[in-house]
Amino acid sequence: MKSSFLLRLTAVILTGGQILITSCGEQSDTTAGSTADESNGVSTTTAETEETARLELEARDFDGRTFTFLTDSWGSYSPLNYVDIQVDESNGDILNDKAYERNSVMAEKYNCSVEIVNQASDGDGMTHLSQAVLAGDDTYDIVMIRGRQLAKAITDDLLCDIASLPHIDTDQPWWDSGFCEAMTLGGKNHVLVGYTSTNYMNAIWTVCFNKRLIDEYQLDDPYKLVSDGKWTFDKAIEMSVDIAGDVNGDTIMDENDRWGINHTNDTVIGILNSCGVDIAEVDSDGLVEFTIDTAKSVERIGDIFTKLFNEAYAMDTLCRDTMRATDMDGQFFAQGNVLFLFTATHLIWQLRQMDVDFGMLPYPKYSEAEDYSSSTAGIFLSMTGVPASNTELDDTGYFLEAYAYEGWRLLKPAFYENVLMGKLARDDESKDTLEYIYGNLRWDVGNLLSIGNFPSTLAGMSADLNTDIASFLAQNLPVVEGDLVKFNDSISD
Repeated sequence: MKSSFLLRLTAVILTGGQILITSCGEQSDTTAGSTADESNGVSTTTAETEETARLELEARDFDGRTFTFLTDSWGSYSPLNYVDIQVDESNGDILNDKAYERNSVMAEKYNCSVEIVNQASDGDGMTHLSQAVLAGDDTYDIVMIRGRQLAKAITDDLLCDIASLPHIDTDQPWWDSGFCEAMTLGGKNHVLVGYTSTNYMNAIWTVCFNKRLIDEYQLDDPYKLVSDGKWTFDKAIEMSVDIAGDVNGDTIMDENDRWGINHTNDTVIGILNSCGVDIAEVDSDGLVEFTIDTAKSVERIGDIFTKLFNEAYAMDTLCRDTMRATDMDGQFFAQGNVLFLFTATHLIWQLRQMDVDFGMLPYPKYSEAEDYSSSTAGIFLSMTGVPASNTELDDTGYFLEAYAYEGWRLLKPAFYENVLMGKLARDDESKDTLEYIYGNLRWDVGNLLSIGNFPSTLAGMSADLNTDIASFLAQNLPVVEGDLVKFNDSISD
């Protein structure tokens, strides 16, 4: 049964015109899929019975064939590594063991196995993909590609059109149909998001808040703010101003003081998306156009940046010299002197090991009249593609459909119920928050494609506290327009 928090949140969304039907904790009765609201790219959950959501493939024997994935690590940051594709043995970890079970099922039902060829970085992965395609080398059946490399992969014709893969049914709940609709470009789609791997689930923006500070300073209950539709960016700023202070009195705000907001420059795009600002959209011809320079977006970004880049209460711990420390945003939050940590789900793995009582929220919306929506960390979001050099599209399509189905059946419950809900979330409200976030994703095409590396350049305004968005766009958009033209030309062929 849904908790009262999720029921209240559901009522708010219903009032706003969106529909949230089920929580993932109720999957014994229903299973959540997703559809897209074409007006804003928000995926919203739909109920689909267990009887309806079935794999419809004829029996097939792959005669011992191995399907090879090209994957990559996100540098030395292990929480974004692929841990649920090639799994050689059980080890007691629920996600590992369910991944091992999936591969065992695939071996038994279809007489096939999987292996990964992993590269040290997404750049190395792109190099190997390009080399394979140019050489006509079909070593790699499937590629797991990060968002930062997607536009180049499409422009260079390195990926198959998903429509060319028999057996793939993107309306099934083991694929995110909202993503597929949002990423249909020039009538084609080159990547999927779904349960090939749960890696993509680590790239979703979420806010952590310090419960002790909420109680100690008698601040508004964040969960009630969310369920009442009042969790806005301005409310987060207001609460941050109330709590921030120079604790040791040395007139310098640093790690020894109390902060309202701890963020990193890459979370800036997540904040903009949640506040209704998209970098780009798809026009009626299926081509991509920048929309960030509209008058409404410029005004809204200027307001957000002016408030977010105020170091009297907010700090970018990745880029600012005052508290610069790679991957230390979680450490600062765990010390107990930060009210709100704007982060992504990959960091929750770190926080759950620390001695801090925290809850989780969606990123705030811009105004009470709008709806909540969460976006993805586009640059390192993991997507599933098929190299253009693949010569066995029928087999690959069949395998991917079966593999994602088994991932949905086995890995999704493990990730949600045992990992997120059993280890990461500290209370029922946080569990509901995660269920809501994953069921209501916003897909900003401009963020996902990262054309000309524009999202990272925009987020970099945090490094020097630049709030002059009009001048920034006037200087930087023309630089990447050529990349956009080249990209649109490639999808128009």
